[in-house]
Amino acid sequence: MLDIRQRLFLIVSIAVLLVLAIVLSILGIKKYNDTTSVKLDIIQQESGSGEEQPQMYDASLNLQPVIGDPQQLGSVLANEDETERFVRQRSIDFVERFLSYSNQSRNTHIRDVLPLVTPEMASWIETQSQHYSDIYQGSTTQVIVSRIENVTDQTASVHVEAQQHLESKDIDERVYHVGRVELVETNGVWYVDGLYWE
Repeated sequence: MLDIRQRLFLIVSIAVLLVLAIVLSILGIKKYNDTTSVKLDIIQQESGSGEEQPQMYDASLNLQPVIGDPQQLGSVLANEDETERFVRQRSIDFVERFLSYSNQSRNTHIRDVLPLVTPEMASWIETQSQHYSDIYQGSTTQVIVSRIENVTDQTASVHVEAQQHLESKDIDERVYHVGRVELVETNGVWYVDGLYWE
């Protein structure tokens, strides 16, 4: 059994070791950050300040160029009222959820969008189910452009452009869709009533 002096010595020793470990860790991290900063400065100096840097990009993304004036788009979005913003967001949600699926997810993409659509649209959507398979096949969709074409008290039309990433054992490609989403207002709620691709 340890007497009081030995216990006190053991506790103080452990505390000193912990403080020393923390200080050394902080100094090591600071030195690593300083070294990384110096290496970046050296790389920038070696590349020459007057030379144009080569562009770095991922060729596998295969993104289409953005067309139009980005300043104009910003001002249009800033002038949206609540209804226009809601209708546009409802359209984005619908397209991304409906076109993002897997043949192994038991058609959750259909169940996710049914509350967003009219009964007529729901009938058509239910015919678009995916058959389960042990071999994976799926899609991830992202709306990259959306804008209001027109909005009235009862109807709305939203222009959408979407990127769809198709994946399976044999396929890994991106396809682009341009179209519109039609919506109707019923009892104060906006529902998707149609999806039309060009």
